[in-house]
Amino acid sequence: MIKNNKIDNENYWNFSHLFPKDILENIWDVEFLSYGYHNISFKAKYQNSKVIIRVPFKSFKLEKLLENEEKYNVTFVGSAQDDYLVNHKNEGNFYKQSYDLIYYKNGVYIKKFIEGSTLETIDFSKQENDWIKEKVIKKLKEFHSKKLENIDNFDWFTYRSDDPKFKELVEKYKDDELNLIHGDLAAKNIILDKNNNIHFIDYEWVRYGNRAFDIISLKNLLKLTNIQLSKEFGIEMEVLKDFEYLKKIFDKDAYKKVYDKLNEYNTTSLSKYKRVYKLGQYLFKVLRESDRYTFDTTLIESYNLTPIIYYRDKNYEISEFIYKKQFGRYVDMTTPVWNAVLKLSQIRVKSLEGVKFDELPVVIYINNYYKDKPKKRLIAFILNQVRLHTNLTHLVHYDIKYGNHIYTENKKVKFVDFTYASIGDISYNYANIASSLRNHSYDQASIKKLTDEMKETFTNISYMACLVLSSLFNYVKTKTLEPKNKKFTSMYFQLMIFGLEQIRDFQMQSALKLKEETGDELYSLYVKHQWSKFNWDDLRKKAI
Repeated sequence: MIKNNKIDNENYWNFSHLFPKDILENIWDVEFLSYGYHNISFKAKYQNSKVIIRVPFKSFKLEKLLENEEKYNVTFVGSAQDDYLVNHKNEGNFYKQSYDLIYYKNGVYIKKFIEGSTLETIDFSKQENDWIKEKVIKKLKEFHSKKLENIDNFDWFTYRSDDPKFKELVEKYKDDELNLIHGDLAAKNIILDKNNNIHFIDYEWVRYGNRAFDIISLKNLLKLTNIQLSKEFGIEMEVLKDFEYLKKIFDKDAYKKVYDKLNEYNTTSLSKYKRVYKLGQYLFKVLRESDRYTFDTTLIESYNLTPIIYYRDKNYEISEFIYKKQFGRYVDMTTPVWNAVLKLSQIRVKSLEGVKFDELPVVIYINNYYKDKPKKRLIAFILNQVRLHTNLTHLVHYDIKYGNHIYTENKKVKFVDFTYASIGDISYNYANIASSLRNHSYDQASIKKLTDEMKETFTNISYMACLVLSSLFNYVKTKTLEPKNKKFTSMYFQLMIFGLEQIRDFQMQSALKLKEETGDELYSLYVKHQWSKFNWDDLRKKAI
């Protein structure tokens, strides 16, 4: 019988209904490994060998032992039976020729464990990893040359697409040669073993189809261009471009199918107080009103700075789930985040060109909060100082706070929640980091230390203007979402005042310099008059 199969305290994995007795008796030392959208996987020992046990959700029972010894079964959403592309008959026929298979039936298998790591841990933007690219390409060529029996042909209309261009392209390539294709060449399904050999895993989507389907999957995974793919596989550029479109629509329709299956579950089972649910390798997000106008992150996916959005409509979003490590409160995160911010700032988004300051989502958010409040004239003055001293030239996230940036397994940074992203000053993201991330203690001494550091590091007026806007935005968000959080509101409020004081000092210095050079006192008088109307005491005594 299975030994050592207790995990996660009260949860037990019950295999008794899955395997024949002679197989079951030789399984031991079971350890939960991972789960995807269709399956859950375990490491275990079979006799004296390390093995992987994979179980489709539709075959699986997760049992929780309650205090009264009663048990209940959890029904998994979006199980393999809901995905038309998953075909265990095809997979079973493929595995019949596998040397490392121990047991297979209806998607449940036991096979020898491969010592290595998936390609999720490898950064293919680095030239030092080009040798791995070459091995993957060679492996795929070998795979496409295999000749197996009893494998179905790929059906482009598995998810009943009604896209006219999609239908036209399917017709265009319907008579092309068919090869054995994997169908799901994601990083999680490719392993580099300890001897530097490449292995493909998970053959639920294996079919006979156009090899360009697999080839185009390697483009983003291995950071290859169409020119490189064309040269490596001898495929015309036009074909690759067409298959990029075909796969994009096919994947979108597939995730739409996922959404349809989740929709009923969401309306009946998920807590109304939660908005994000991790389902296998995907995140299913119920969108708020503000989320529905979020910056389209598909424009920057190729820069590898944000999780991939698979499907999105006005109500729901299905995106890539990243096994992440959030920055700890006491971890030095400045350098990796700043490098990612610099990369983000260099991206040009044409749709944002011409956006005015008052149209920025953060400014709209602030103005909406104060539109019926007595301090709105004061807020207008503060925002005008920001407007005068910032340039809307770069892509800005606007909300890089703890939780909106994550480490991937290869120690890269990705940003999430682009609700407020827009055009902005390049200094803003850095000011945002300073006001949102670097403070681990919120007493007066810590605030002074932080602001002193800023003074030494950033000596330009645009940075201080961005600090004012970032702090005011965070102040308003905290007042709205966490009104009892006095520590954060106090911190943001003090940082905003600090930034305003620096703007005033910068302006006075400029005025005095102008007076010295030209003898003209007009600018100096204007600056004095402008700031004399600003009641610092009133601002400090009465929180805005």
